Amino acid sequence: MLQSKFQKVSEKWVAAQNIHLTLCFIGCVDESELKCIGETAEKLNGEKIHLILDVIGDFEKANILWLGLSGTSIPLNDLNRSLSVKLKSCGLKHNSLKFRPHITLAKKVNNNILKPKFEAIDWCSDFFYLMESVQVPHGVEYKVLKQYSLS
Repeated sequence: MLQSKFQKVSEKWVAAQNIHLTLCFIGCVDESELKCIGETAEKLNGEKIHLILDVIGDFEKANILWLGLSGTSIPLNDLNRSLSVKLKSCGLKHNSLKFRPHITLAKKVNNNILKPKFEAIDWCSDFFYLMESVQVPHGVEYKVLKQYSLS
C-alpha cells in the first residue's frame, strides 16, 4: 500500500473506503436540486476514463497529501467541464477554481513531506457516482446515491 512508503506524516490517513477522485464538488443541496443533478448526470455523454496516477503532491495551506497525474486526461477534463456547465441549470454555481484531479491520501499532514518513489497506478473507469458525504462520529463516510455509465 502506498501509505506504507511514507514515514509518519499524518494521523489522518483517508480510510480505504473513502478513497475517491472528485469530479465536481456540489456541496449542500435540497431535494429538488438533487433530483435535477441526477437527471443532468444521466444525460452526460462522457468517454471511459483512463488515468496514470504518478505524482504525489501536497496542498500546503490545506495540509493535504494527494495522489494525481503528471499529464492531463482530456476525457476527464471534458466530463468535469460538461457537468459543471450543465449543473448551472439546476441553480448550482459553477466552481471557478481550476479542476485539479487528485485523490486525497491524508489530511493534517506535517510540512516538508518526503515524497517516496512509487510505481505509477494505472486506473480506468467506465462509470462515475453521485455521492453523499455523511458526518459520522469518527469523521466522514461517503454514500453512493447513483452510478452513471461512461461510453
